[in-house]
Amino acid sequence: MKPQLVKEIREPNKNGNEPGNVIDEIEPMVLNQVDMSEEMLKRVQQGFWLVTHGSKATARGYFKDEPYNAASKTGTSESYKNGVKTWNLSFAGYAPFNDPEIAIAVIVPNAYRDGYASPHNAANIISQRVFRAYFDLNEKGQMTTK
Repeated sequence: MKPQLVKEIREPNKNGNEPGNVIDEIEPMVLNQVDMSEEMLKRVQQGFWLVTHGSKATARGYFKDEPYNAASKTGTSESYKNGVKTWNLSFAGYAPFNDPEIAIAVIVPNAYRDGYASPHNAANIISQRVFRAYFDLNEKGQMTTK
């Protein structure tokens, strides 16, 4: 999907209590699709769910008890910055698992340097906070989904 920050543009409302009339709606755009069977897709989705809920999962401690039922892929990659060995942390996920409303990707570059770590689960912590904020705003009616 093409990344999208705006769903619609509205006129200003003079009383400020309600949103104004919709001037323009921005429709989601599919950029490409992966050709795979339904069985293969379900297997990948189950793997994503196990990353946040499996008994030895890399993100379980952050997501197993969250009400929004996230699924994700985490990762760590080795890199170098100014000749110093570093590691980059990543999280790509979506929620809710069965009917996704939000998908996010978080990269924390240079999280470890020469074997000394800044918070090694920084990508998980950031992702958890993003999901919580999204669903909190949605629950309060401050966000329109889908």
